[in-house]
Amino acid sequence: MDRSEMFSKEVPALQVAWDASSFYALQFCPRYYKITILDGWRVSSVDLDFGTMVHGAMEVFWNVFLRTRDKVAAQVAALRAVMEASWGEDEEGRPKPWGGRYMEMWRCSGTEPFKNEKGNKAKCPFSHVGKWFLSDPPSTCGSCGSPIQVESRWVPQDKVKDRYGLVRAVFALTEEPGPEPRLVPGRDGVEVATVEIPFRLPLHCKAQTTDDQFILCGTMDRIAWVGEEGFVVDLKTSKAGMTEMYFSWMAPNAQFDLYDLAAASTYPDFNISGVLVEGVQLLQSGVNLGQHLFRKTREQREELTRDLKALVLEAERYAVDGYWPMRRSSCRMCKLRKFCSMPPEYREQHIEAELDFRPWNPLRVRKSTKGAAAGLDKR
Repeated sequence: MDRSEMFSKEVPALQVAWDASSFYALQFCPRYYKITILDGWRVSSVDLDFGTMVHGAMEVFWNVFLRTRDKVAAQVAALRAVMEASWGEDEEGRPKPWGGRYMEMWRCSGTEPFKNEKGNKAKCPFSHVGKWFLSDPPSTCGSCGSPIQVESRWVPQDKVKDRYGLVRAVFALTEEPGPEPRLVPGRDGVEVATVEIPFRLPLHCKAQTTDDQFILCGTMDRIAWVGEEGFVVDLKTSKAGMTEMYFSWMAPNAQFDLYDLAAASTYPDFNISGVLVEGVQLLQSGVNLGQHLFRKTREQREELTRDLKALVLEAERYAVDGYWPMRRSSCRMCKLRKFCSMPPEYREQHIEAELDFRPWNPLRVRKSTKGAAAGLDKR
């Protein structure tokens, strides 16, 4: 993946194209930013993969619905999309669903008589429905002497954010789809949906040591309207309940605030009033939905712009110095703290051995969004 466009040619470690993930990482901890954004190392994340597939399915739903006004057809298309996205093959070409793996497990067949501690006839505890064990199977049950049943069974990485949870989430979101985006005139008069909208806009701030112009970029889920007010809609999946406290954690928020600024700046005729968050609580038995509006004022957007300019100049200082310090107040919440606790001379080899190399590129436009980019970015 060519990431050269996101960096300065004069100072190779100076990022000039900034998105919400980059700003969040830098604010969280400069060292975390260096490892994840600049160097491209990531902790394997079920949350990230899950959210990406739900977003992709909802993009399919809205594009089909806006063009056909057929909710059933759009829902079927979205469910098909998420089923296909979560299905793959292992190294030997065998089917491998996303989110876990098949493992050989065993349990007691329960064919021999068993007595509990009181001496009463009972079912062997190793033969109960749903009881399966991952250890090496014995030849017979050590509790009752029954033969052992061995099967290849599916073991999810996460009991809630698994493939069943994916389908439930997409079904619930397409049953109650929330505020609609619109079809708006794009380039050459071809209508495009206000769904998965990439943006690039200048921050109106230049690097102090080079002539580089910083830009803001990213992709908004969709823009929808509540009455005459336009809102950037963003979807969040979580195990937490859809309560006031859950939504209160989202203000301020690097991603939402940037999306609001980008939408208001790029599409002034859309009457952007803020951000509408769609929350999906994932349970083992189903999902709960919730929504919350965050209205933004011009003064808040001006304050955000000043904050972003200060951040990119801070990043420039680190890039010029070639050193990104730890922000130790963030360590207790950081997934990378084990590496930062190591002596510096050993840190890099452990990072390379244990993390996934997944370079982040804020300028990358997803294949499914290129149509929207052609229509909306040139308005």
